[in-house]
Amino acid sequence: MEVSTDWNLLVQGYLSLNWCQETMKPSNQNKSVSSLLSEFKDKNAGTPPLNLGTMLSAAYLCLMYPQQSEFQNMDFSKIDTSCFIVIEGENGDSKYICRRIRNSLAHARFQIVDDLFVFFDQRTNGKIPFKAEIKIQAFGEFLNSFFFEAKEQHFNRIVT
Repeated sequence: MEVSTDWNLLVQGYLSLNWCQETMKPSNQNKSVSSLLSEFKDKNAGTPPLNLGTMLSAAYLCLMYPQQSEFQNMDFSKIDTSCFIVIEGENGDSKYICRRIRNSLAHARFQIVDDLFVFFDQRTNGKIPFKAEIKIQAFGEFLNSFFFEAKEQHFNRIVT
């Protein structure tokens, strides 16, 4: 499956970072959030600060940034992946699904089609293909729950 770069995602994600930068300027300290949002959308062709680019940034932080050893050592029993619909390949446990989604992100093999994220993965030899989809809103909820579970596990390991 050939997937090309969606530059709109890159632009949206970067604009989200600009939103953070803009709101922190001293000249904006007395403005309301509503006013800042309105100004930002006007300046950026209606793009809100929370967008698909922001979600993709969160996906990379949650699933890609952790070292492989950290990812492997996570307890995935509390990670709910039932929101992913596996279209092709094995419908494995949560660790398997998260690993395949991680690989898909690592190789930028995903698409956004209508209201879905569609993830593709395969071995380098083209074998063991995987395709899963998830509604965009459900992916955001998955990322939030993944993040909070990963954070809890990390800090529990530090304390013990």
